[in-house]
Amino acid sequence: MKARTRSFTVTAIASATVLFAAGCSKQETIISSQLEMIRSWTDGQLNNNIVYSEVASGVYRTVFFPEDGRNTPSIASGDSLYVWYEIYPFSSSFSRTAATPIYTNKRAKMPDNIRWDDNVLKIRLGDGSLLRGVEKSLEGCALSDTVSVILTSNNAYGKIQMQQLPPNTPVIWYVDIEKVIKNE
Repeated sequence: MKARTRSFTVTAIASATVLFAAGCSKQETIISSQLEMIRSWTDGQLNNNIVYSEVASGVYRTVFFPEDGRNTPSIASGDSLYVWYEIYPFSSSFSRTAATPIYTNKRAKMPDNIRWDDNVLKIRLGDGSLLRGVEKSLEGCALSDTVSVILTSNNAYGKIQMQQLPPNTPVIWYVDIEKVIKNE
């Protein structure tokens, strides 16, 4: 009887391992496909002189500087920021002017039938109040910058449905930095 139980246990463990590996493989394929799509889209932005750089695995950013230059110190972890933001589902055909945000605190960008919190968001950079990739993308920026951040789904909301955003959907954030209070 013991040999039979042991054989069943080994078979069950092997089956579970195969199922787990298949699940990982599917998720890895999704992320790999998203990375390819993001890289292709960001390469296309070079025609508009917009350069995205990878700040973390699966996190890409570009910074739009104010026309009057950057005369303020760079933002670092621990600094307090006041920001306006827009979040969109990302696809290979993404266009900010044609897209509807899945969330924003900018009243002018809210869909007609929806009212979200339209107050400026105050955060302390590094406290985890934003997605880690978004926080990482804000480091080194400055007052009045606009930061565009593209995240693969595993860096965004993952396998969960977030409002009208389906699971495993990459997102793009636009963050306008309105105020910076340096951590002294």
